[in-house]
Order: sequence, then structure tokens, then C-alpha cells
Amino acid sequence: MDESHLQLKLESPSPVTRTITGEIAWEPVREKLDEAYKELGKTITLKGFRKGKVPKGMLKKMFHKRIAAEISHTLVQEALVDAITRLELRPVSPIPDWDVDEKDIVEGESLGFSATLEVLPEVEITEYEGLEVKRREAAVSDEDVERFLESKQNELTQYLPVEETDMVVGHIVRCDVMGKIGGEPVSMEGLTFQLNDPQSDEESGPDPDPERAAMIAKITSELVSTRPEDAERDLTFTWAEDAPEAWASKEAQLLVEIEAVRERKTPELDDEFARDIGEAETLSDYREIVRKQLLEADEERVKQDLRRSVEEALIEKNPVEVSATLVERQLNSVMERAQMAFQMRGVSPDIFGMDNEKLRDQFRSSAESEVKKTLLTDALAKKLDVKVSDEELEERLKEIAEARSESLERVKAEYEKNAGSEALRVVMREEKVLDLLLDSAHVTTVQGSDEAETEDLENAKKSSRDAGKEDGSEAPSESEDSEQKES
Repeated sequence: MDESHLQLKLESPSPVTRTITGEIAWEPVREKLDEAYKELGKTITLKGFRKGKVPKGMLKKMFHKRIAAEISHTLVQEALVDAITRLELRPVSPIPDWDVDEKDIVEGESLGFSATLEVLPEVEITEYEGLEVKRREAAVSDEDVERFLESKQNELTQYLPVEETDMVVGHIVRCDVMGKIGGEPVSMEGLTFQLNDPQSDEESGPDPDPERAAMIAKITSELVSTRPEDAERDLTFTWAEDAPEAWASKEAQLLVEIEAVRERKTPELDDEFARDIGEAETLSDYREIVRKQLLEADEERVKQDLRRSVEEALIEKNPVEVSATLVERQLNSVMERAQMAFQMRGVSPDIFGMDNEKLRDQFRSSAESEVKKTLLTDALAKKLDVKVSDEELEERLKEIAEARSESLERVKAEYEKNAGSEALRVVMREEKVLDLLLDSAHVTTVQGSDEAETEDLENAKKSSRDAGKEDGSEAPSESEDSEQKES
């Protein structure tokens, strides 16, 4: 649009929002209207007029409202495109997402409009050298090693069918229960539990469903020391007064159908166990290998923690306001990764009492920090002229291909989709910036504090899990692994 035909004014209600007010001169508006009526006159047919001979006045009377709205929208959109360049704007979202107010066309008058949009903030890096950060020492305790060995035991644990021997404490039972209690129908399908000693005072742990817990206790007392091949059991009894309220003192007539009985076989921690793992001849040697692996994993964790510390220090020293749209966009990305992680582990966030909104609230702060870090490291990369060469990008893709045991060509093809290679380049540039910050940072090694001990424990736990990964996926925890095998 001719610059003389467009008047623009820019206001900044906040560091991350801009309001544009503008006027488009009557001349281009009139020209667009004339063109529209001319094109319409070529195609419209009205009774009493030959095609192409309908008077302009008649067309305006019949179609002005629709045509004026279309012309107004088209001209305002063109003006906003020009405004981005002329006003040197850095919008967060495309023009259709802006809050735009288009005025009505009035004969002989300029066309007014306004638009409010979010923009990238102006980032000014004032402090980035000599940042104060803390670093903990990488450490692995004897408990970490034993915890990892226990997870390996669980991986090798087998659940073997029990068929021609009595069911005993420790066996895993899966059954269906149906019938009536106090005349009311009862059905529990796929009930899976471990047989515990019915005479023992030892608590099996709280059950969120008291009726389920009571049913399991009753079935257990009936099954222990009996043969599993007797797959159907008819039970008739009266519940005690201390039974769940809905069942207390009521008669029960139940049919129990046993689907499967399995016995847990966990390998002993001995030299044979070490040889079965395939990494050592003796358990003592395998323990040392595990300790080394966990220490290497924790050393990598320390490096990542140190990078996060310098990120936090950079954000603290260089405050920057970010738009809600950027935070929501990053939060959506975080949520996608979280949902994928839950799916890979075969669990739902619901089991932790976390619905979608609670998860978003939990991750919102980290998403905002991630946005700030990206803006600051991008500005610092430009300030320090930090770049990632094609050779460096190629080398990183090679490392990824080797880690996945895939060909370089396949990995490159995957990353070239949806600009994945350029996204990886941005990540690598960010890493370079953080490494430069660490080179000049004042690093204090933290030892002996409660904070350090807690962090060591959490990282040791995560290191144990990471060291147990196979094929690039995280090994399930003991409870998850048992549930999967028992099913």
C-alpha cells in the first residue's frame, strides 16, 4: 500500500503488547469499491436488465453492505502487513490471531482501524559474566547400587503358572467374583492380588477401596492351601459386623472363577545372577560396574544441573517480561512431552491425582522460565556472535544415529522434516551460549548441606533409573514392572 495512503500510530500498553491505530485514505478505498462493483456487474443478472447492464446504483443498493465489509477487511489486512515492516514489529502470532477492530466504510472518508497484538520483548543483556552458581559433587551410595540391583532382579523375575500344587502365601491370583450380598448383585472382574497369610497381623497396606480389600481378604482365606485346578468356588457366608458398611452382617452368595495363579520367581543376588546379566563373572565385579555406570550417569546429571543453575542465574540477573501466548505455546509443548512420557510408561496422570489442568498449573512456571531462557540465550548468541556450523550439526546427527543404532541418512531425513535440523541447530547454539556462561561463572561446590543431600538423593534415584534404560526407553519402576508381569 502506498505510504502516503496509510497513516499509522503505535502505542505500547506493556513491554509485550502493541496497539496500532491507522487510517487508510479514501482514494484506495474508492478504487477497491469501484473494482468490486465493476466485477460484480459483469456477472450479475437481474430481471429487467441485460447481463452486464445493471446500474451501479442498483448494485450498491443491493450489495453495498457485503462488498463494503469485504473491502474493509482486505484493506485493513494489507495495512497490517505493511505495519509490521514500517513499525518494525516482532509479533508473537500471525495477523488472524490479533485483536483487530475494522471500522465501517463511509463515503468520502478515510477508513479507520485498530489492532492489538503481542510482541517479542526487547531483550537487553546487562549481566552475563561471572554469574554465581552452585555445583554438587557427583556421588553414588551403597544404597543406590543395591537399589539398582534390586531393579535388575525385578526385570529378571518370572511369574510362572501354578497348576498341580497348593496355593500358598505369595502366589498371585487373578479371578472374577460375582453373586449377591444381602440380595444386591455384586461383580468384581479381573480381581488381581497376592495371597497373604490370613493369620498374620502384618498389614498389607491401605486399600483405597475397602470393599475390594474385604473381598480379597475373604477370598484369600478360602484359597490358601487349596488346588488352583478347582477353578470355580461357591462361597456362602455372613459378613462380620466390622465388614464394609454396605455388607456388614449380610449374607453373601458368591461364585469365584479363578483365571490364573502365578508364582513369583526372583533370582538370587549371586555370581550366577551377574553372569546372567552378561557384564561380569562375579557379583562383586558387577557391583563395581554398576557403581561406575551410576557415577557416570550422575556426573552427566550434575552437568545438566549446572546448566540449569546458570540459566536461572541469567534469568535472575536479566529480568524479561514474556507474553502469555508464548508461555501457553511452550506449556502446550511441555504437556505433549509429559503425556508422551506417561504413555511410554503405560500409566495415566490420573493415578497421581493429576488431571490436565493440574498438570498445566504444575508445569506453567517451568514453561515461563523456558521461554525466558530461550529469549535471553538467543539475544546473547547474537551479541557474542555464537553460531553452529554445518559440520557441528552433522557431527551431532552422527551421535544421535549411533545412539539409536540407525543410519545417518535415516536420522538426517527424519530431522529434515518440519525443520527439525534447524530446531536442533537452535538447541546446540543455546548449549554453546550456556557453556560460555559457565566458563566465566563463579562456581561454588556444595557439600554437606541439607539441600545438597536432598538433591544427591533425588539425582541418585534418577541416575539409577537412567542407568537401567534399554533401547532408549526408561525401565519401569519395581511396582510398575510387577503389575505388568502379574497381569
